[in-house]
Amino acid sequence: IGGRVTNAADAPVADATVLLVERGLTGKTDADGFYRLGPLPVGDYTLRARLGAALKEIKVTVPAPKGKNYDVQLT
Repeated sequence: IGGRVTNAADAPVADATVLLVERGLTGKTDADGFYRLGPLPVGDYTLRARLGAALKEIKVTVPAPKGKNYDVQLT
C-alpha cells in the first residue's frame, strides 16, 4: 500500500514514520510526503503515522474500498 502524509494545512510531511501495526512494517515519507509499505495480504490493519509529537492512527482495509486511499493527515 502507499499514500501521502500531510499536515493540517494539507502540506506534505517529509520524514514521518509510517507503521502498519499488525505486520510491523515501517517506512518513511519522502520529501513530498509519500510512503509505500507492503505487499500485504487482504485484511484490516492499523496504520500509524508519526512525526515528533504529532501522531495519527487510522484503520485501513486492503484492498482499499472504492473511493478510499491510505492518506493520513497529521494534526
